[in-house]
Parts: sequence; structure tokens; C-alpha cells
Amino acid sequence: MKAFILAAGLGTRLRPLTFKKPKPLIEINGRPIIDYVLEWLVNQGIKEVIINLHYMPDMIKRYLGALEFVKIPMRIRGSGGKNLLPPRGVTGRQGMTLPTARGVKPPWKYPRRGYLREGEFGLKITYSYEKNILGTAGALKKKKKELKETFLVAACDSLTNIDIKKALAFHKNKKALATMILKKIKNLEEYGIIGLDNQGRVCQFLNKYKSKEPATKAAHTGIAILEPRILKYIPSNKFYGLEKVYLQMLEKGDPLFGYLAGEFWQEVGSLKGLEEASKIASKGLF
Repeated sequence: MKAFILAAGLGTRLRPLTFKKPKPLIEINGRPIIDYVLEWLVNQGIKEVIINLHYMPDMIKRYLGALEFVKIPMRIRGSGGKNLLPPRGVTGRQGMTLPTARGVKPPWKYPRRGYLREGEFGLKITYSYEKNILGTAGALKKKKKELKETFLVAACDSLTNIDIKKALAFHKNKKALATMILKKIKNLEEYGIIGLDNQGRVCQFLNKYKSKEPATKAAHTGIAILEPRILKYIPSNKFYGLEKVYLQMLEKGDPLFGYLAGEFWQEVGSLKGLEEASKIASKGLF
């Protein structure tokens, strides 16, 4: 399954931090946000990633290594940041020294930084540059020729270890056209309420749609599993958001479901969220 990372935004909620660098490169405990996102996707078995770019695109491409090398965190079997050998069957760079955060003992036995050669480990990264920003849905339409099968879309503004395989199984079982991945949190009003009926079907979307009283209320994580047929709702070469697509689906009665994730999730697209995530990461809890 391909993943589409939404990384073109201006990062206005993170200003002034984003005046000099794009949101994906804002650091949490010494690591850019996009490091965490890519690590999560690789650990979930994702083989191909599309990243849309608009604001300071060259900085992101330079950081990721553009063509030959893609630098992402990787949990290599071993301990503590000593010189290690990769797992059995991995033939990449040997004996890497992988640092851990100063004074922080990670809760796992795997160091957190390594190198993947693009293609060698099955990870392919391509970029989609937008001269004029197209929005969360318009970005997908631009790459419609590459989105021929079920795919994942994720905003580059959260830390998570959500199990995508479980969410995908739910999506397939429900025969959904789109499945929004949701999380129960305390301050729902700040994020907007997504309501589900007893079957997990969306019956309330923010304050813009409500067909019945929901059995469950949760917040959207900015992650979703989509079928290519959803692209028919999106106009070409026009700014368009996924919010509009979901509303169209609800109005037409198309199968829009919500999957409740039980794993860790923390938004980092705002200064408040970034501060909270930094506290969590500095304690070695993520």
C-alpha cells in the first residue's frame, strides 16, 4: 500500500518557527517531524511514499537526500547506540553508530537512527511539487495516475504508532470508500467532533453534518485510508480539501467509516501540541 504524506502546508500555526524552515523539518527532541512520520510508515510495512511539497520544498528534499539516499530513523537490532550490525538479511551500511538522546534511556532496545538506500529495502519516495498549493484533496488528484489502489493519506503533523494493518482490515471488512482514523481525546471541541454509529459509520462530521445522534465521538487524526474512487469527487488543478470530499460522500450516502485507534497519537501542528510532544519525547515515552 502506498502512503501520501501531506507536507505542502505553510505551517501557520507553528509560526514563528516556520518562518525559516517548513513544518516537516521542525524538530522534536532533536529530530524533524518527518523523521517520526517516515519511521512510523516503514515500521508499518509501507513500501512507497509520495510527499507533496510547496513551502520551502528544496529544504525538505535536501534533508531526505533527494534521489539516492533517504535518511530516516530505523530501529536496528542491538542495544544502546553501540556499533551494530543490521538485522539478518539486511545488506546495507554495516556497523553504524547510532546516537540516543543525551540523558534519556529509550524504552526499547533499538537505537533510532540509520540509513536506508532508496529501493534497496523496498522504500520508494517520490515528490509532487505544487506551484500553487492544492489542498489536502487537490494534492491527491494531481497524482491520480499513481493512486490506482487502496492508499493511506497522512498529514505531516503528528507523532503516532497507530497500527495501520488493523485499520486496513477494518476498512476492507466494512467495504468503505474512505475510513478516517480517529482517536478519543479529552478536548474534542478543539479538534472538531466526528460521530460514529454502532457500525462505525460516520453520522456526524464536525458541525457541518449530522444524520443521527452518534454512539461514539472522537477526533480525526489527519490519517485516512482511501479508495481511488474517491478521486472522482475532486476537481483537477484546483484548491480542494478532503473535508469537502467527506461532506459530499455523506450527502450521497457513500460508505464513510471511522476507525477508532487505541495506540498513541499526538498532534504537532500547533505550538501547544509541539510543546506537549517535546515533553513526551524528552522523557523517552515515544
